[in-house]
Amino acid sequence: MITPVATELTTAATDLVLGVVSFVLLVLLHRTPVRDAQKRRFWSWMFVLLGTASLLGTVAHGFVLPDLFVKGIWHALYLLLGFTVGFFAIGAIHELWGARISRKVLPYILAASLSFYLVTIFTPGSFLVFIVYEALALAGALTIYIYLGVRERLKAHFLMVAGIAFSILAAVIQASGRMRMTFVWDFDHNGIFHLVQIVGIILIYRSLRVSLSIHQ
Repeated sequence: MITPVATELTTAATDLVLGVVSFVLLVLLHRTPVRDAQKRRFWSWMFVLLGTASLLGTVAHGFVLPDLFVKGIWHALYLLLGFTVGFFAIGAIHELWGARISRKVLPYILAASLSFYLVTIFTPGSFLVFIVYEALALAGALTIYIYLGVRERLKAHFLMVAGIAFSILAAVIQASGRMRMTFVWDFDHNGIFHLVQIVGIILIYRSLRVSLSIHQ
């Protein structure tokens, strides 16, 4: 049964758009001939995980489901989002220190992502835990790309800074839990978060497209 709550419907719809956009950008990224296949692989995982989490979010927000089923979806969502943030972080590390270091730290980043998920199982208010985890990873990535932008003056780095900034703004909007707007339909903080995040991942894709193409 489809939910009768208007803001949940727009949240589900924007989640669906975010998921579809993530997979479209993934396909476009793989049509880019590149020399640094490892870099593309890391960011591809980020798009896959984000897209899958968004599609699950569509189900969780858009339908009235048994409580046990909803809990199962949210467990899967937290696991996917944890690894999404992890691959975001490893992509930034790869950009700064290269393939040897990124491969070396990859197991530790994935272990941290899994640890985040385990914390959400046993901690009330799990979403706050995710916000802190995401904020630390995004702040680290933003610092890396600002440094690279100042040092190398490449368009790709500035695009990535803009993409991360939109992602941070989206996280702030979602964490606030207060924002609402009406634009044809009613949106709450979750729906607005998705709209801002869509802009963020498009900018991130554009950054990757430019930087990967430079190294052909």
